[in-house]
Amino acid sequence: MIDSQALLVNLFVFSGIRAKLSKKAELTKCIQRKSIEKVRRYVYG
Repeated sequence: MIDSQALLVNLFVFSGIRAKLSKKAELTKCIQRKSIEKVRRYVYG
């Protein structure tokens, strides 16, 4: 009983960490994209 509960808790924590990491990655991608667009506008605009 205790082992399965611990496993579930670990799974939830791990999935939460992964979700946070993926959100962070998406955020950095968006920021990079925006900065690239700004640079392009500055260079070509």
